[in-house]
Amino acid sequence: MTERDSMPSIPCPNCQTSVSDKAATCPNCGEPLRKPKGRGCLGAGALILFWLWQAAMIAWLISYLADIGTTVDMATMSEAEKAGVGLGATIGIGLVLGVWAVGSVIFGLMALLTRSRR
Repeated sequence: MTERDSMPSIPCPNCQTSVSDKAATCPNCGEPLRKPKGRGCLGAGALILFWLWQAAMIAWLISYLADIGTTVDMATMSEAEKAGVGLGATIGIGLVLGVWAVGSVIFGLMALLTRSRR
């Protein structure tokens, strides 16, 4: 008796070939032998966190841009003040986008690594 003969096997529902009970698909025809698992609780939480992060960053960026527009009175400012506002706004937007990118990478990796395996 060989090692292959002692392995528990099941018939493929499509081609009836004897297949290991641990196989995900039939090696002969490629038919899936079991349903893929869905995301677990941790995976679902990571995906929700990822999308909440995206929504929070969009809201932060929009509120920041709206705040710049309402608090700055360009008519009464000198050229130096206008340049400072422009520079500060550029730095602020850069920081918001940087925080957004870092958080997206972290939460995206969490969502990616907790997805179901096929």
